[in-house]
Amino acid sequence: MLGGGGARGAAQVGVLQALFEAGVEPPVRVVAVSVGALNGSAIAAYPSLAGVMMLRELWVSPQAMSVFRMHPIGVIMTGLRREGPSALPQTNVRKLVDRAESLTGFMTFEQLRLPLTIVATDFNSGRKALFRSGDLTPALLATTAIPGVFPSVVIDGREHMDGGVVDNTPLDVAVDEGAKDILAISLMAGSDNESTPTSWPELIARTLQLTLHHQMLSEYERLRDRARMVVLCPVTSPHATWEMRRVHLEAVMEGSREATRALLAQRGAKLFRHSGIHYLPLR
Repeated sequence: MLGGGGARGAAQVGVLQALFEAGVEPPVRVVAVSVGALNGSAIAAYPSLAGVMMLRELWVSPQAMSVFRMHPIGVIMTGLRREGPSALPQTNVRKLVDRAESLTGFMTFEQLRLPLTIVATDFNSGRKALFRSGDLTPALLATTAIPGVFPSVVIDGREHMDGGVVDNTPLDVAVDEGAKDILAISLMAGSDNESTPTSWPELIARTLQLTLHHQMLSEYERLRDRARMVVLCPVTSPHATWEMRRVHLEAVMEGSREATRALLAQRGAKLFRHSGIHYLPLR
């Protein structure tokens, strides 16, 4: 299960790399939301170290570097097209999705080697929307449509946005699909000594991080009697959601890889025998 978190998604890549390098058994299905769905589509296509290497290439691609960037002409064109209350055009994230699909060579759910469930938000009803079949592109665009950042995506006449709005770590979806052993990578954990926000953006970022992480903790407690759940939480800063510089992303991928390797060296196979939440401090 791969949760959402914007640029924090690079941490999932490092965790996945360490797991595959250690010989941890690959998943039998993938449930994912937001940026986790982008990562999850590659793992569902190639549930191996090869899939992780594709993700590492994707995360340092020009398309990734520019996903939160706006050219001045783009500002004008977005306004002319009236894509809704969004700061950036859909083309930014579409280019990234297109690059991901070109790396895997798969364009539909049915082509994937593993079943994949993508969680988005049906903005009209305010409920979860689950995608399991058909074209990957609209589902990936919908679940990565961060409110106010990218425009919503219309599918079957309904507006869809980032799945993290209603379920940023969809443990419940995995349990409802019958999973008894769940390995999740949740992205919204922060450290115990975060500095006090000094600006509105910092305050909003920290508040969002705390809200989504505690949402996950509540879901874990509610569901832990129904399945064995091991949740790995790379610890990132509140502003990490938007940081897409290559040097930063490479440091996050390598830091999360090393932190996961250290946890595996310490706990070994015992890590997966019982439910638990494990924090991975990035150095």
